Amino acid sequence: SLSIDGSQAGSTRLNEEVEICLEAEYDSNDRPCLGFYDTTEDPPRWKCQDDCPTLDSSGKVCGKVDHFTDFAMLLGGGFGGSDCEGDEKWILGQWEDFALIGSTIGVVVVACCVVLALGTVFRKQIQKHTQTDARRSLRRLRQSRRAANLDEEAAEDGSVADNSVML
Repeated sequence: SLSIDGSQAGSTRLNEEVEICLEAEYDSNDRPCLGFYDTTEDPPRWKCQDDCPTLDSSGKVCGKVDHFTDFAMLLGGGFGGSDCEGDEKWILGQWEDFALIGSTIGVVVVACCVVLALGTVFRKQIQKHTQTDARRSLRRLRQSRRAANLDEEAAEDGSVADNSVML
């Protein structure tokens, strides 16, 4: 366990990063960062030291620092970073998701083209069969009319022949 006396002003630089944990309550929508008040700036301002703090098993927020000074958990206001591990809103990763979306759109477009092409082919086939059936029906009708006309002519010829015999 390391004990630091924060009563002295200034900061202490470290040779390597250490993890410090603070008790902090924040909404999961906040983008927290472990920050410090940088007095070397004019005017002094808050700076993020660790953009991606984590929660430890006791519920404290922990982040890595390379110096000791007064630290605070900065919430909202755009302090927190967006490149934290496990923080992505992507399924596979940004570019892979774009590729997945593009591929899905491509498959849908190809499927629509296939459906339209098949619909056109089947419609033409149906029209062809409908026209063929209509022609056959028209031929049958004409043949039956011709047969009826021939029967009428034969009947008329027969009656004329019968009339000529009677005379």
